[in-house]
Amino acid sequence: MTADLIDALTALTAQVQLAGVQAGGTFARIGAVFALVPVFGERVIPARLRLAGALAMTAVVAPAVPAMPAPDDPVALVAFLGAETLVGV
Repeated sequence: MTADLIDALTALTAQVQLAGVQAGGTFARIGAVFALVPVFGERVIPARLRLAGALAMTAVVAPAVPAMPAPDDPVALVAFLGAETLVGV
C-alpha cells in the first residue's frame, strides 16, 4: 500500500465517521418521535415497521441537517446521542 492510498483511506474513514455521527444523531431524534407519536407508538404497528419508517425518514432528513462536530470521546458520544434523543422527545 502506498502512502497516498493510506492518506485517502484515512480521509475517507474520517468522512464516514462524521456522516455516521450525523445520521446517528438524526436517527436518535426521529426514532424518539416515532416511538412516542400516537399513530406509530401503538402496539398494533410492528416494531420493524416503526424502525423502517424511522430509518426512511432519517435518510430523507439527514442531508438537510447542518454539520455537527463529532465527539472524540466515547462518553461524550453517548452523552451526545442521549441529548439528541431527549430533543426528539
